[in-house]
Parts: sequence; structure tokens; C-alpha cells
Amino acid sequence: MISIRKLFEKTTEEQCACCDKKLFEETECPNFSGCCFCRNDDLSRATKKRMQEEFCLGDFKRCARYKMSQTGKSVPLNLSPYGEEY
Repeated sequence: MISIRKLFEKTTEEQCACCDKKLFEETECPNFSGCCFCRNDDLSRATKKRMQEEFCLGDFKRCARYKMSQTGKSVPLNLSPYGEEY
């Protein structure tokens, strides 16, 4: 059984003691409101939701669009978060 105090302590890996979620990290991409990929009408509603949860509102630092935006380069409209052009 995990104590309440343990739930709120940062572990050495900086993860929550009960669910292994990383603590104190940003979870929404700073480009979310301006990113057009997950608002693309060619994507199904389910695909948009999955990508938004996985990248836009999750681990956005893995997103190819986010990574490219951080280099200062223009992000192609058809670049997926996985790094594939469609």
C-alpha cells in the first residue's frame, strides 16, 4: 500500500509513485492552438483524437512537427506527428 505522503513526493526518476507518470512536465504542446495537422478535415475524428492525446496533449516533444518548429524551419502542412508526409 502506498502512503498519501509517498504519492506527493518526487521520486529519484521524477515519476509519480502510483502511476509512473512523469511529474511536473508540460503536457500541452505550445504549438497546439496554431497547429493545423490535427484539425485537418482529411483525418477521421478518431485519428485526430488519438494523435491529439498522444502528441498535442501528451508527449509533444516526440512530435515531428514540434521538433521541426524548434529548429526554426517551416513545418510542411502534410507532415504528420510521426514524421511521415501524407
